[in-house]
Amino acid sequence: MTGALIHLTPISMNWGDFASNGGPTRAAAGRIEMATTVYTAIIEKERERDLYAALCPELDVASQGATVEEATANLREAIELFLECADPEEIKRRLKTEVFVTRIEAKHG
Repeated sequence: MTGALIHLTPISMNWGDFASNGGPTRAAAGRIEMATTVYTAIIEKERERDLYAALCPELDVASQGATVEEATANLREAIELFLECADPEEIKRRLKTEVFVTRIEAKHG
């Protein structure tokens, strides 16, 4: 069995900077445009408990939820809170700009 190597890199996007035709727009006076960054979410079903664990490997932030959707929403909230509250040096120290997710084959007895 071979696995495909997936190279995941955080992507920053500020949707407020683009009009529907792809051109730049100006934000309304006094309105703050929030940048959006795409991160990896790894969701795993926990065997012992009826929960899903969620991990963002780029920032080493985790959360959980009763469903995949809840775990994802909770992870999003945890990431946003971390980015809002953490010192910029802490964010820089934790941020991994290259994350590789792949499947491997291992022998066992």
